[in-house]
Amino acid sequence: MTDLEKTLKNLESSLKHKRENTLWNHFLTFTERSSSYSGTVNKNGFEVWRYSRWQGAFYTVFIGKVVEREGVKKIALSKKLNKFAKFLITGLFFLFLFTMLNSAINYKQAYDGSHYFWEIKWDEIFNTTLSAIVFFTVMFPVFYYVNRVKEKEEIESLKERFIIYSNSTNQDYF
Repeated sequence: MTDLEKTLKNLESSLKHKRENTLWNHFLTFTERSSSYSGTVNKNGFEVWRYSRWQGAFYTVFIGKVVEREGVKKIALSKKLNKFAKFLITGLFFLFLFTMLNSAINYKQAYDGSHYFWEIKWDEIFNTTLSAIVFFTVMFPVFYYVNRVKEKEEIESLKERFIIYSNSTNQDYF
């Protein structure tokens, strides 16, 4: 058994929940709030993730693919945001868009003496947009920093716990 096979076997045995990378499974991971690893492992690679209190639903999925480089099989590590987090971000965007448009249009018909019309409140559009810009300007750097720190910690944890060898100076391959 090669070091690569041992690594994948070790990683597979440490998974508490063997789950595919789907929206429903990420929802389950979020609701369980377990800090143990979940994911799948096969001979061609792995997809693992772990819930973090600091990141909430926005935890990272780490994807390792077995590649052959310079005649040696290595693991190429990449990362992406989980599907449940992408779903939440999309939902929040549309909720914000609906709220902004809903506050901008007065559903009571206005009467100017000769006809009825829908009244658009440009001041409320401005206030809502300005509030959103201020909120996201403050929260994005905080969210981004916390995610970057947690991702680096997770990568180091994966390397220490499961990766037996390191044959390359490139950080994407080990």
